[in-house]
Amino acid sequence: MAQRLLLLACGAAALLGVACLDALYEDVNPPDPAGGWVVCCQFGRVGTCPCDSVSGCSQELRACAGGSCVSSSAGSCGGADGGAPHLDGGSVDAGTDAGMPIEAYVPCCRMDGGTGFVGTCPCAGGSGCDGGAFTACRQGTCVLGGACP
Repeated sequence: MAQRLLLLACGAAALLGVACLDALYEDVNPPDPAGGWVVCCQFGRVGTCPCDSVSGCSQELRACAGGSCVSSSAGSCGGADGGAPHLDGGSVDAGTDAGMPIEAYVPCCRMDGGTGFVGTCPCAGGSGCDGGAFTACRQGTCVLGGACP
């Protein structure tokens, strides 16, 4: 009988220990940075980066086709098309899309179901575009209006 009580007590203690350690493995998002989130170029893909400056951050990127990007100091997105950076982070990048001349690719918020993801949008013809108003959020997500969830 004493042996059963000892095993029961040891088992209960082990479960309590595991339950206490469980909180160490939860994915808790860190607090938002002081300056919020900004669109940036991470490993050749458009994403979001924390801005630790309260006065804001400027990311030097050249948006390219298909959500890709390069540093704005790069001469081109690659391939045969050239490019020139815009001051707002967009770029002029020659090419075509379904026969329409592409004059620029800009960061934009692309909706997939109910979730927005930062990507790039082409600007065909005309005098350019701005990619629309959106708020950059953590982990490459975005919202079209309001604050990040």
